[in-house]
Amino acid sequence: MTFLFLIFILALIAIVTMKTMKNKRFPSNNYTPYDEIVSGKKEGTNHLTHYEEKQNR
Repeated sequence: MTFLFLIFILALIAIVTMKTMKNKRFPSNNYTPYDEIVSGKKEGTNHLTHYEEKQNR
C-alpha cells in the first residue's frame, strides 16, 4: 500500500512538471526579498502600530 502511494505521488509530480515544461509557464525569479533588504527599500513596511488608551469617564 505504501509503495502504491509513493508511485502515485511521484507520478503526480512528474505530470505537473511535464505540463509546466510543455506550457513554458515557469515562475519569475526577478524578485527576491533579499534584493529589497540589501537596497534598503522600506516602502510599505510599517510594522510599528501605535495605540492609544482611551478612558471612559
